[in-house]
Amino acid sequence: MQVVTISFFRYNNWASRLEALSQMARGRFALKDVPGLEFFKMLGTGSDAGFNPKPNV
Repeated sequence: MQVVTISFFRYNNWASRLEALSQMARGRFALKDVPGLEFFKMLGTGSDAGFNPKPNV
């Protein structure tokens, strides 16, 4: 069985945004050790040319 999860978060201060950015970096290491997980893709949004703490939504 395949499951897709999409989560949306809104962060109100820079400390929370910085924590989210660091979790994006650390999260992939934890996910690669999940038994049975065949594929994962962490996606983020941000202004300028990549992910940063200021979203462009």
